[in-house]
Amino acid sequence: MIWIDDVLCVWPDNEQELEKFMNYLNSSHDTIKFTYEHSKDSIDFLDTTIYKGDRHDREQKLDIKPFFKMTNKFQYLQYSSAHPKTTFSSLIKGEMTRLLRACSDEQTYRQIQKKMYDVFRDGDYPSDLIRDTETSRLPYQTQHNRTEREGTVPLRHLLCDGVGGI
Repeated sequence: MIWIDDVLCVWPDNEQELEKFMNYLNSSHDTIKFTYEHSKDSIDFLDTTIYKGDRHDREQKLDIKPFFKMTNKFQYLQYSSAHPKTTFSSLIKGEMTRLLRACSDEQTYRQIQKKMYDVFRDGDYPSDLIRDTETSRLPYQTQHNRTEREGTVPLRHLLCDGVGGI
């Protein structure tokens, strides 16, 4: 048996039709029930917020930014823990790269970058390690171009460049 949850759907019709569709789904089986959230402006999906930003009016493209649940405590390894020092630089670089790929604009990324700097400093990470390791050393656009040249397609391209007319 396969369980499917966390589905993202762009509904092309009005809210009344969406409600009818959800009622139909929920009447199809006695023990399987569906819930949904909808919005005309933004929606949180997994660890990403998908929203109509500045580009929506100009280009009909959606923007994305990282979504942090209110319960997120940002509990990373303490720098004083007994791990190889490369573990800490890899953790910073991996987390910042993930967050970079989840931002469709540089200003949002820079705000999150500042927040994460404070998070790592709270974990006693040395400032120079954070600065030397994070992705701020390369311009925002260079980070995205490098990923594209390596043959991977960041999620932001699938969501922002592939979805239009919303």
